[in-house]
Amino acid sequence: MVLGLFAGLNGFAQCSCGSSSSVSFSETGHSTITLQKNQWLGELYEDYRNYAQEKITADQSIHLHNHGTATASNTLSELASMWIALGGVRYGLSNRVTNSIQQPYMLLNATPQKINGVGDLMTIATIKLFDKNDFSGAILSGVELPTGIKSNLSGENNLAIGSGSFDPLVGLMLVKAWQKSFIRANVVYKNSTLGYDKTNFGSFLNHNLTFNYKLKGVNKICEADSLNTKTDKFSWIVFTSISGEGYGKQAKENTTIANTGGYMLLTSIGTQFGLGKWFIPLSISTPIIQHLNGNQSQTKFRIKIGLIKSF
Repeated sequence: MVLGLFAGLNGFAQCSCGSSSSVSFSETGHSTITLQKNQWLGELYEDYRNYAQEKITADQSIHLHNHGTATASNTLSELASMWIALGGVRYGLSNRVTNSIQQPYMLLNATPQKINGVGDLMTIATIKLFDKNDFSGAILSGVELPTGIKSNLSGENNLAIGSGSFDPLVGLMLVKAWQKSFIRANVVYKNSTLGYDKTNFGSFLNHNLTFNYKLKGVNKICEADSLNTKTDKFSWIVFTSISGEGYGKQAKENTTIANTGGYMLLTSIGTQFGLGKWFIPLSISTPIIQHLNGNQSQTKFRIKIGLIKSF
């Protein structure tokens, strides 16, 4: 299964049951890469991110990990937290192709102001390349659409949630499954183009490695018959993952914006409970490496909970 991390990126990264906003790129605790033909999946995620509160001096920019940008002019600004809600729908066009859309809504809590609104819409196609001996692979292709709200970046202490740009993305996912566990690896790259106020908000690279262990229940969300049996009605999965997020520097009118771009490596632990065709994933992530350019908000932790329904 695939979820555009851009609630994490924009959101999610967009992402994990393994970003980003991100919201990581894959979002279910099951080894299936694509849905079955004509199968639907609805999902809702709540992602809370907490930041170390360090005061930012005048004329410094804060890159909010591809969720937006905060700017300060002649005052102090302080990012405390970020809350992201992500709704999405996936559809199995065939047994090998799954289409999905994800729409984030964000609230950025900073001093002296807060900003909230709709982020950029993400559309993604997942195409299964092979599936043999419990080893499968898929490519991902999509585009982030400029549906997010715009704020005046040149003004005082404004936060930008939407990018105003059409940003293509590509990715690769590999899954190796065993009887009670599986390993998933994926890498996704989003190329940022020119958006609001002639600003490029920086390209984004995410890589993720997740180990899932099934304590109870089936190993595939698409096995509808098994999920409806009495023995397999309840499922319980635990997981751990490590993921990296690389952010390109922002630029406005071909001039690089200071205090933007960098790299962060996070580790996550979590669990997912299932009852019939309903699933609830829960995870907590903490950074182990943060190499951010200049003066930027440092992530303390992320907490994510989801509600997934297969039908």
